[in-house]
Amino acid sequence: HEQLTGSTDTVLVFDTSGSMTDPDSSGISKIEAAQRAGLQILNVIEAENVALGASNQIGIASYNYAAYVDGPLTTDIALLRDTLLGLSANGRTAMADGLQTGMNLFSSGSGNKVLILLSDGLPNISLNSGSSQDYDYIKQQVIDLATQAGQQNICVNTVGFGDPNQGSDSIDEDFLRAVASASGCGKYYSALDAIEL
Repeated sequence: HEQLTGSTDTVLVFDTSGSMTDPDSSGISKIEAAQRAGLQILNVIEAENVALGASNQIGIASYNYAAYVDGPLTTDIALLRDTLLGLSANGRTAMADGLQTGMNLFSSGSGNKVLILLSDGLPNISLNSGSSQDYDYIKQQVIDLATQAGQQNICVNTVGFGDPNQGSDSIDEDFLRAVASASGCGKYYSALDAIEL
């Protein structure tokens, strides 16, 4: 049957690398803050599905040393809540792989496609679990992928976690802004503004 034209597929991509165990500006760990933001997003989409009889689907991916599909696109929000709460953080940061994996969760069909990257913006592994040590090269891979996402009608929004007062060792907001703008239609949100998304 025809999907409602207003239906949206949303993929949440969680940074579960070791730096996400560090505190964010509110004092809880970045991963816990990211989980809270993710739950808020799930709740909003679920409420829309219930109120409007819509069939908005959500998927979840995460990355540390490599990228994982934690939950393929589904309307089963309760299942995704459990999945999201089961995420834990350790290891390194294969952000390019995470973004690629998230993009691959979308079907090629039409409809709105939204990818939400929840991260502190500090990648350190190149694409395909590569071993490049060149930080600028790794960041450029992520930005190139976000550009590709935009060409596939996927809006990339980024939500940043960390304490800006601790400087770029805690969060790289400029990079997260660049990733979102590369997709052509995304925006950067701080953790506290995630609900606006």
